[in-house]
Amino acid sequence: MILTRRAVHRMADAASLERGADYAARGRVHGLAHDGEVVVAEVVGSRRYRVRLWAEDDHLAHVCTCPVGEDGRFCKHCVAVGLAWVDARLAAVPDLPAPADVRTYLSTLAPEALVEMLMEQAAVDERLRRRLALEAARKRG
Repeated sequence: MILTRRAVHRMADAASLERGADYAARGRVHGLAHDGEVVVAEVVGSRRYRVRLWAEDDHLAHVCTCPVGEDGRFCKHCVAVGLAWVDARLAAVPDLPAPADVRTYLSTLAPEALVEMLMEQAAVDERLRRRLALEAARKRG
């Protein structure tokens, strides 16, 4: 499955990404299921919307029953389901590496890859976004 946090970030605009991440964090994704090919769930917003995500020709395909999704765009509901699935998959990993192992891994990455990783996380993490903005402002003087 090509459903990754990075794929979700690339598919969504900033507003959908932020709202969808909030929906996922607030537990608005229900009935999350994966049959090996397709991820399905319902997202409770102003109404209940059904979302399906799957791989098609090496890209992430999507359908949502909301008006934005019906227009073919990767909506906040698709973001919520994608992030909920990625988080559920990560939670199922029995033993995450120790922080020292993570530090070692990060030290092997190119600076561009680290910047990309931080920017993706900052798009959905308000505290990190503010911290980075403050650090950038301080650096400018």
